[in-house]
Amino acid sequence: MESEDPLVLPHLIALMVQHYQGMERSPHGANEALQEARQASETSLDAIILSRGKEVWLAYYGINKSAEARRGFKGRAELTQLLGKLRSEPRRWRDFAEQLASAMKDAMKDGKANDSRPSAKRRRITTENHREASVPPTTSVPPTTSVPPTTSVPPTIMTSSADTHSVDIEHHVPEQIAGYAASQGDVYVGAPQERAKQLFDEHLWTSIERIPNPRQPNKRSADISMVFQQAEAREYFGCQMHIGVKEEKVAGLASKYFGVDVEIKDGVRSLHWPTGGKVEPDPSLKLRACRLEFHDMFRGELYDAVRESPIYLRERDDLLDRTNGISLTLSSQAKEGGKITVFLGEWTALSIKARLYG
Repeated sequence: MESEDPLVLPHLIALMVQHYQGMERSPHGANEALQEARQASETSLDAIILSRGKEVWLAYYGINKSAEARRGFKGRAELTQLLGKLRSEPRRWRDFAEQLASAMKDAMKDGKANDSRPSAKRRRITTENHREASVPPTTSVPPTTSVPPTTSVPPTIMTSSADTHSVDIEHHVPEQIAGYAASQGDVYVGAPQERAKQLFDEHLWTSIERIPNPRQPNKRSADISMVFQQAEAREYFGCQMHIGVKEEKVAGLASKYFGVDVEIKDGVRSLHWPTGGKVEPDPSLKLRACRLEFHDMFRGELYDAVRESPIYLRERDDLLDRTNGISLTLSSQAKEGGKITVFLGEWTALSIKARLYG
């Protein structure tokens, strides 16, 4: 480590505090790692940091878990380099631990960080005005052993039973990723329009539904929700954003992004293929395999987050021209809107969450 560089420690500490502030719960494996740290040599880095407090150690452990994730995110290379420099310079460990503890104390004093990150026993729902409510846990489903491979084929259609995971705005309860329980995930519902608008291309922005602000009936929010799943699901799928779509915009989005024609007759939607076949949602279905280029859908951090999602990175590595990381759920009833579900990389998703919900 270049000990002459005075900026290394403050920069790494700032990243750790920022990451800790965005953590929804203790990282996966934290309890086991904490026990190991308690039993480690008192001269080890983990033990030195833990001696300054559990929250200080959690900040260090949490950012290490992100750096070790199987798939990258913007800034991962720099973070990995900074952590490597820290580990290679034992004489600075105590100084680092003291500075990190001081920064954490200041952050918590200012109300910017929680004093603990317990594994949630109930889901915390946060609306645009930060109102919270308890939601009974959903039934736990054992993890699936594999995920179906993606292929470069016309859009996939999936029924809305177990695999639909759009957010029900009425009850603020997310549906599950197939094979994973969402009972410990945090759900953020309704986004301030001024902040959200910067994340979308104009065409998609005008297609997004608006919903009432729970505490200010005279104001409206964009129908945008974010879901942060458990560790294993988040590592493989990424985080989720659900975007409500106006009923009159569903057909156009299905055609533009998924190459599927939607036909409406007597108030009922059906999907029409050039060969003459039709599919009627019963009661709804999901279109997958959105085209891989979506620069005309998202902007800024949201565009980056989609490109950093684990699903997108796997598909890009496989040289596919469509992605299952963006889907559109539509109802058979033409009077009902649709729901776009987007998978996001965790690192940038946390930044978006801070932008939209604080």
